[in-house]
Amino acid sequence: MAGNENAPPKSLEVVCRIAPKKENEETCISLVDDRYVKLIPPTNYIRNNDTFIEKLFKFDCVFDENDTQRDIFRRCSLDFVENLINGNDSLLFTYGVTGSGKTFTMAGNAENDNSGLLPRTLDVIFRSLPNIMEKCVFKPNGRNNFIIQTEEQAMLERQTIPLPTYSITKRLVETIAVNKIT
Repeated sequence: MAGNENAPPKSLEVVCRIAPKKENEETCISLVDDRYVKLIPPTNYIRNNDTFIEKLFKFDCVFDENDTQRDIFRRCSLDFVENLINGNDSLLFTYGVTGSGKTFTMAGNAENDNSGLLPRTLDVIFRSLPNIMEKCVFKPNGRNNFIIQTEEQAMLERQTIPLPTYSITKRLVETIAVNKIT
């Protein structure tokens, strides 16, 4: 998990992403700093004859509408992917109300480098794995198919196949002269 290098690793982090405001939408959340957001009541909001007061909420990290998918991936997912590749368990999930941007954050879209966390994660995983094709031997099986073997399997097969024996025989070599060639 990203953050202070000297701090012990946390088993859980909670981050907040503030979605861009839509047209004709009143803002009800304000970014205080990179860890705090403030909920602001909509104008003229009254609930049970009680006015809503501003509330402050603390997170491990807060992203605003200007943070890119890349920023969020580097901060929230990259360490998880490294742990996963090194054999450790990792879990990342999104939680929120319908229409809050969970699918966009996770999947994104291919336009303008807006790939989400999932495609970026898969890209890092597949680029981090050794190229398995370099370690395989493709052998035709005679039926328009191929058998794929590891290098070790191919080497064992080569060692167990008996080599044909050739006998060396003497050849008689004669010189014949041809006369009258036209």
